[in-house]
Formats: sequence, C-alpha cells, structure tokens
Amino acid sequence: MSDRHGDQLDQWLTHAGQSTLPGLNSFIRGIERDKAAVTAGLTLPWSSGPVEGQVNRIIMWNLICQAGSSTQADTCPVSLRLRQSH
Repeated sequence: MSDRHGDQLDQWLTHAGQSTLPGLNSFIRGIERDKAAVTAGLTLPWSSGPVEGQVNRIIMWNLICQAGSSTQADTCPVSLRLRQSH
C-alpha cells in the first residue's frame, strides 16, 4: 500500500470476505477483531516502521550473541561477551 485509504477498509473486507481461501478469511477475522487500530493505521500519518526495524535489529543481535558459536559471538559487543562469560 502506498496510499492511506482507511476509509475503504469496510469495502475491501466485504469484497475479500467473498474469497474461498481459508488463509485470507482468517486474516480478515483478525483485522475485524481490532478494526479500529487497523483503520487508524491505514488512515493516520504516523508510522511505527522505524521503531519496528530497530526492535527486529536488536532481537537478531541478541539471537546471534546467544548462539554461542565462536564465529558469531565475535560480532557481539565486548560488554555482552563479558556478561555471557560469567
């Protein structure tokens, strides 16, 4: 989606709800459970994209540091490696 069209969500849900694809129908039910938030996300100009990107980066960094592999653990900051060695 490149434009914000939260006002068209109901129309899209009705149209997509006619699908026989179980995955799409499950997705629609999920949207309907928190429709106000989805509509706001498709309407308001604010985005949590940069924050989500940082969170994902930190999670990946943690997973790499906890892997225990000597080649991967070398990419962890010294402070994290020191904490893990105790």
